[in-house]
Amino acid sequence: MTNKIRLFFQTILGRLTAILLLSHLVFYSIPVNAQNTTEVLNLGKVSNNLFLQQIQVSSKFLETPASQQKWFRWLRGGRKEKQLGESSRRGDAGRRGQCSLLNPPLFALVPEEPFDKTLGNVLPEGLVSSISLTVSEYPIFWFYIPNLPPNLDYSKLEFMLQDNKNNDIFDEPFRLDLDGISGIVGLRIPSTHGLKIEKLYHWYLSIICDPRRPSRNPNVDGWVQRVALTDERERQLQVAKPRKRVEIYAKESIWHETLTLLATSRCFDLKESEFAANWNQLWQNPELAADWNDLLEAVGLSEIAQEPSCSILNLKQ
Repeated sequence: MTNKIRLFFQTILGRLTAILLLSHLVFYSIPVNAQNTTEVLNLGKVSNNLFLQQIQVSSKFLETPASQQKWFRWLRGGRKEKQLGESSRRGDAGRRGQCSLLNPPLFALVPEEPFDKTLGNVLPEGLVSSISLTVSEYPIFWFYIPNLPPNLDYSKLEFMLQDNKNNDIFDEPFRLDLDGISGIVGLRIPSTHGLKIEKLYHWYLSIICDPRRPSRNPNVDGWVQRVALTDERERQLQVAKPRKRVEIYAKESIWHETLTLLATSRCFDLKESEFAANWNQLWQNPELAADWNDLLEAVGLSEIAQEPSCSILNLKQ
């Protein structure tokens, strides 16, 4: 990971600590059972975009030139002409079709940065993509799924995973019915197909509206790598309280676990009146509200800042 990514995680810790202290966060396991069809775990309504609460950065960061903030944009589904061997950083919203005018579009909630050139022998030369780190064998991938046009003849969510040599990890892509699924959605890969340490994986997510013409379907893709923490970090995590666990993951630039811990707590705990009151009180602070708006504008996420719902799905074949 680049120094910029590490700097990003360091800058969020100050605001993160304040948020967690006020919120009395309690972390829960997520018992979701999805059979051949998708069973959605509704985790509660949220007044602000749940996955952004860990990036309440300091005014110093917000004052940096836009060119220096460019690495910290989110992948979003938009039109982009791909070059041979290039990953879809912004996704492809599809050509003229039933899902071509989604607003907001499909988003993948991962940081964007140039791919490490030292790994050029592993991936196509010149590849520029997004890579996020996880320590989990079965990580959760986070997306924003927009509301689809009514009366679609066909609508499914398709997720697939490949290694860096384009070998499929799953026997076949996961296809989930999109009926009733929208907002912030986490997809957890099945326990039969765990990620291996130090291996790179290429993920793809598509909204299938026209199964006969794939080019018309919105899609995003990116890379994930599973890494191992040091023995010392592992010992710290075993005894750490929830707030400290988030800090440890953030300091190590472990994107998936930092995001997942905050997201699941945000969803669950907003059901509690005390948490909701503290959260609302926190955002009455003019400085925090201004930073929030500036940051959303900087990363192009103002369209989904008020997204009210979130869910987590277990992928099973």
